[in-house]
Amino acid sequence: MRSGAGDALTFRVPAATAEGLRKLASGQNASLFMAGLAAFQVLLSRWSRQDDITVGTPIAGRNRAEVEDLVGFFVNTLVMRSDLTANPSFTDLLGQVRETALGAYAHQDLPFERIVEALAPERDLSRTALFQVMFELRESTLGTTDFVTDGARWTSDETVISEAAKFDLSLTLTPAGDGGFAGELVYSTELFDRTTVERLAGHYTNLLAAAAADPARPVGELGLLGAPERERLLGTFNDTAVPYEDDVTVHELFARQAARTPEAVAITCEGARLTYGELNARANRLAHHLIDLGIKAEDLVTVCVDRGPELIVALLGVMKAGAAYVPLDPEYPAARLEFMLADTRAPLVVTQAHLADRLPEAAARVLLDTDGPTIAARPATDPAQRSGPDDLAYIIYTSGSTGTPKGVMIQHRSMSNRLQEMRSRYGITDADRVLQFASVTFDAAAEQIFPTLISGGRLVMRGMEKWSPASLLHTVESEGVTVGELTPALWEQVVPHLGNGRSLGPGFRLLVLGGEQVPAAAVKEWFQYTSVPIYNTYGPTETTITATSSLITRPRGVILIGSPIANTEALVMDRFGGPAPIGVPGELWIGGAGVARGYWNRPELTGEVFVPHPFSEEPGARVYRTGDLVRWLPDGNLEFLGRIDQQVKLRGLRIELGEIESALSGHEDVAAAVVIVREDSPGDKRLVGYCVPAAGREPSVAALRARLRESLPDYMVPNWFVLLDALPLTPNGKVDRKALPEPEGDRPETDDAYVAPRTEVERIIAGIWSEVLGIDRIGVHDNFFHLGGHSLLATRVINQIDLLTGLEVSLRKFFLAPTVADVSAHVLELLALEDTTTATSDSTSL
Repeated sequence: MRSGAGDALTFRVPAATAEGLRKLASGQNASLFMAGLAAFQVLLSRWSRQDDITVGTPIAGRNRAEVEDLVGFFVNTLVMRSDLTANPSFTDLLGQVRETALGAYAHQDLPFERIVEALAPERDLSRTALFQVMFELRESTLGTTDFVTDGARWTSDETVISEAAKFDLSLTLTPAGDGGFAGELVYSTELFDRTTVERLAGHYTNLLAAAAADPARPVGELGLLGAPERERLLGTFNDTAVPYEDDVTVHELFARQAARTPEAVAITCEGARLTYGELNARANRLAHHLIDLGIKAEDLVTVCVDRGPELIVALLGVMKAGAAYVPLDPEYPAARLEFMLADTRAPLVVTQAHLADRLPEAAARVLLDTDGPTIAARPATDPAQRSGPDDLAYIIYTSGSTGTPKGVMIQHRSMSNRLQEMRSRYGITDADRVLQFASVTFDAAAEQIFPTLISGGRLVMRGMEKWSPASLLHTVESEGVTVGELTPALWEQVVPHLGNGRSLGPGFRLLVLGGEQVPAAAVKEWFQYTSVPIYNTYGPTETTITATSSLITRPRGVILIGSPIANTEALVMDRFGGPAPIGVPGELWIGGAGVARGYWNRPELTGEVFVPHPFSEEPGARVYRTGDLVRWLPDGNLEFLGRIDQQVKLRGLRIELGEIESALSGHEDVAAAVVIVREDSPGDKRLVGYCVPAAGREPSVAALRARLRESLPDYMVPNWFVLLDALPLTPNGKVDRKALPEPEGDRPETDDAYVAPRTEVERIIAGIWSEVLGIDRIGVHDNFFHLGGHSLLATRVINQIDLLTGLEVSLRKFFLAPTVADVSAHVLELLALEDTTTATSDSTSL
C-alpha cells in the first residue's frame, strides 16, 4: 500500500505556445482541452514506451437543469483512452481524442464506479482502477483559497489541489493572465522525485510547442528535449575520447612485451609454466608453419584445442600468421562444429590428435602434438607483419535468432582499444596475476588473456579440470591471483565460502563481473567479508567485449552498468530514432572504437543492427543496436532494464530463444514450439520448452532433449519440457508467453526409473539435489542432467556438499557419474580417506 504522500510542481506554458495550440484546436473543430489531453497522452506514451494510453479527467456533472441550483459536489470521472500504435500525426491523434471525448461527454452521467463494476478489472489497493493519471484544463484562473484540510487546498470552483497524491500523476492547466497557461503537476513522491517531474514538465511544454508548430508530424517525432538536455545526452555523457595507439595489432602489442620481459612467467596452468620468451617463440613457430601452408591476411583459421598453454600458443600463432582465429569448443555437438566450420569456410583447423575425430573429415588440420616436431623446426623469430589494424583479429559465434549461430567479426583496431583501455582502467601491470576462467568461445576470455599478456602479467589458467567454488578459491589463494573476472552466477556461489573461513589471499585487489545482471544481495554479502572493489561490466560481443562499466566500492540497492568506457559512445534511443530523455527507457545503441565489422557472411543481418551513426559527422561512423532496454540516470550512469526481443542472458551466456525454438520445431513429432526463461522462485532461472505435438504423435521428453543435444550446446537445452494441446494466444493472434503454464509434477519426465534413497548419505545428497533443482522426488539412479541440471547447478551442488560436510567433491567426477548413488559413493570414499589420513597422523604423533 502506498502512503499517498505527494507534492506539486508548478510551471508555465508561454503565451505563444498557448496561442498556437488554440489555433490548432480551433482548426480541427476541437477544444483546447482535447489538444492539451492529446499532448499529455503523447508524453506518457513517449516516456513509457506504451501505445495504449488511458487518462482520467474530472467533469462537473451539472449538465442537468435540476441540479444547477443545488449545493454539492457533483464531479464525475471520465476515462479517456487513445491508441498511438500507428504513430499518428498529431492532427490525427487530436481527431481520435475528439471522438473519444465527445462519446464520453454523451455518457457523462454514468458513474465511474458503475463502469469499474461492469469491467471488473484486476484490483490493486495501491492504484485507481482503469487509470492512474489525471488531466484537467480549467476554464478560468484559480479561485481564491477557501480553506485547507487534510493536506488539500480547496478552491471556490470545487477543485481540489492536493499535496497528497491520490493518483500517480495529475496535470492541471489553467489559463494565465498573459495568455499562456499555468501548469501544475501533482505527483506521488513514492514514484517520482522532483527533478524527474521538472523534466516531465519541460518535455510537456516542448511537446506543446512542437505540436502547434508542425501538427502534421508523427507524434513520435515531435521534439521533447531542450538544448541543455540534448547536450548532456549526446555530449557530456559521451565525453570519452582518450588517445590510444590505434595503428597496432594485438600480436604486435604482445611481441613488444615478450621482448621486454622474456624470462617472466606468462602462463601457469595446473603445474605447467611458459615464460614470455617461450610463449612468443612457440607462437612464432606455429605462425611460420601456417604461413608455409598458405595462410594469409584475413584468412580464417579455426582453433579447437583443450584449455591450457597450447590454446594461447594457437591463438597468438594464428594472428601472427595474419589470419583471424575462430575458437571452437571441443565439447560442442558435432552438428554445431560442422556448421561453424562450413560457415567460415576456414582453410584449416588447428587442433590436437585426440580431438580430431570430433571434427568433419573435410577440414584440413594442423595437429599441435602430432605435427609438433615439424612445427618446432620452424624459425622462432617474429614473422614479418602480415595484418594491419583494420584486419580481423577473431570471429566469435553467438546464438542466432533465426536458428543458426552467427559469427561476429572483430578487427585488431577495436581489440587494441579495448586491451589498452582495460590495462589503464584496471591498472594491470607486470605485478598482476590474472585469472583466466572463461571458455575461449566467449569473448570474455579474450578480455582475460590479452590485457594480461600485453602488460607483462601472469595468466593463471583453468585447465580441463572443472573448478568448484572451493577449488577456484584455492587456486586464487595459492597462485596469488590479484585480478579475477567471473560471471555473477558463479561468483554468487563463491561468496558464501568467504564467510566460511576461505580467503581470497592477501594480494587479490580487483574483481570484475560481467555477462549478466549482478544481484545486489550478493554485493552486500561480498562487502561483509572483503573491501575488494568490483567492476560491473556490460557489453555485447558486437562491441568488443565491454562497452560500459561501473565501479562498486560499497553495497548498493540497484547495480548499474555504468558509463561508456574510453572511446565508446552510448546512445539511448526511443522507438522513433531519437534520443530518449534522461530517466526514460530506450534501446541502447553503441558506437565508437569497439563496434564490430559485422556478422560473417550475413550482410542483411549486419545491415539491420549495424546502422549509420545518427549524430556523427565522421564519414562511415556506425553504431550497433543492442536490443537492450536501458535508461540514463541524471549522473550519467546507465541502468539495465531488460530486452526488447527474445534474447536472454542465462548464467552469463547469451541465448537466442528463437534458435532453440527452431531446433525444437524441426523435430518431426512437434507441430509448434515456444521456449521461455522462467523464474518461478527468486534467482532460480530455467529454460522451459513448450511443445504442441504433431497430429498423431506423442514425443517423449527424453527424445526431445536428445535431439536438441545433437545440435545445441548443453547450456541451450531446456531444463523442463511441457506438452500442450495448443499454445495460448493473445487477442491479436500472437503467442501469449505470459500465459504459458508453470511445469507441473514433482520431477521431469526421464528414462530413469525412480528408486528412493536408501542410506543417510544418499538422503542428504538427494536433499541437496531437490533444493538445487526444485524437484521434490529425487531417485538414486536419476541422471542430474536429465532432471534439468546444468554445469552451474552442478557447481552449486558441489558447493552445498562442501559447505555442509567440508568435503571437496570433484566436479569432474560429478560430470562423469551424475547420479545420487555415484556421488554418495564418492563422498564415502572421501570420508574413508579422511579417516585414514587422521589415523595415520595420530599414529605418527604417538
